[in-house]
Amino acid sequence: MTAPADWPRPLDGVRIVDFSVLVPGPFCTHMLTEMGAQTIKVEPPGGDPVRRMNPAAFAGLNRGKQSVCVDAKLPESKEFLLRLIADADVLVEGFRPGVMEALGLGFEQASARNPHLLYASISGYGQDGPYAKRPGHDVNFLAAAGYFAGTLDLDDATLQRPRLRIADYFAAMSTAFTIASLLRTPRAQRRAMRLDASMFDTMATLVLPGLLSMTPEIAADPTGRNDVLADVALYRTADGRALSIATLEDKFWHAFVVRLGDRFPQLRDAAWSDRAGRTRDKRRLAAVLREVFGRMTLAEVEQQLPADEVCWTPVLRGTELLDDPQVLARGLLAQTAWGARAASAVALDGCRASPDVPAPELGEHTEALWEAARMNGAERCA
Repeated sequence: MTAPADWPRPLDGVRIVDFSVLVPGPFCTHMLTEMGAQTIKVEPPGGDPVRRMNPAAFAGLNRGKQSVCVDAKLPESKEFLLRLIADADVLVEGFRPGVMEALGLGFEQASARNPHLLYASISGYGQDGPYAKRPGHDVNFLAAAGYFAGTLDLDDATLQRPRLRIADYFAAMSTAFTIASLLRTPRAQRRAMRLDASMFDTMATLVLPGLLSMTPEIAADPTGRNDVLADVALYRTADGRALSIATLEDKFWHAFVVRLGDRFPQLRDAAWSDRAGRTRDKRRLAAVLREVFGRMTLAEVEQQLPADEVCWTPVLRGTELLDDPQVLARGLLAQTAWGARAASAVALDGCRASPDVPAPELGEHTEALWEAARMNGAERCA
C-alpha cells in the first residue's frame, strides 16, 4: 500500500531545522517529516556519521529531508543558520549541553530571532544535573536508568543488550509526540519554548513505576516478581531454533495442554491448571517446558500448536521478517526506486505514508537555501 495523493499531511507547512546526528534526533524528525513537515537537516563538514557507518539506516532515518552542509563555527554560517531558524517552527538538536550555546545557536540566541520557536534538545542525561556533561550511548543510558535492575526472564544469568537502541527510539518518540502536540497552538499564539528531553529521563520514567512497587525481597531477586513467568517466555527447540510462548490466560494454557498433553503428559499436572498455580510453581514448570520444546523441532511445534489457538510464535532470525506474510499483507515494505524501504508504522484509512522519497545527498540543498536566505557569497563546505 502506498498513500494516495490526498493522504492527510497534518504537519504540512511546518518547517523544522534539525541539527541532530546519529539516531535519536533524526528518528524524531523522521516521524514529523512523515506527517508532512519540511525538515532541513544541518550537517557538519563530512556529514552525519551514520552516512558512513550504516548507509541503509541513514536512508531510512532521513528520507524526504533536505540537507544543508555548513561549518557552524564560521561567522557567516552562523548568520545563515540563524536566518533558517527565524523562519522555522521547530529546532531539534542532539548535542551535549553547552555545545549549541558555544556556537551562538542556543535557546536564548535562537528565540531572540524567533519568538515562536519550539527548541527541542535531545541529550543523554538532560540539560542539568550531575550527569549532564557525561558522554554516552544507548546502552549507557539504559544501565544508568535502571533498565537492567529488573527482569522478565527466569533465567537471568546472562546480561544482554536489547536488540534495538530502545533508549534512543523512546526518547525520539516522546519528543516527536510533544512537538506535534505543541504545534496544535497556532504559531502567532505560541511563545518560544525549550523542550529538554533525554534518553536517561525517558527510560527512568519507564523504569521507576516498577521500582517503586518493589519489595526488598523482589529487589534482591527480581525473578520472584509475579510477571516473571515460565509460560510467558522464550525456549529453544531441538533443531536449534527458538520460540516464544505466552499462555498468560488459562484458556490458552488449556489449549496448549490439549494439543501436547498426549505426547507430554507431565503438562497435565493439576498444579498448573490456573494462573496462580503456574505462577507459584514457575520454576518447576520452566524445567518441564525446556524439556518439552527441547524434544521438538520448530516444524513439529508449528504442526501441533495452531497459532489461532495458542499464543506462540517462532523467533525469527536473519532476514526472515522480509518474507513474513503479515509484513507483506500489512504493506510494511514498500518497493521504491532506491530499494525496499519500511513504510510508516500507522495506517490511515488503510494507507501508509509513501516512503518513495530518497534521503538527501550531503549538502544537496545548501545552495538553494543559502540563496533563499540571501546569503550569497559566503563560504560553504566542500
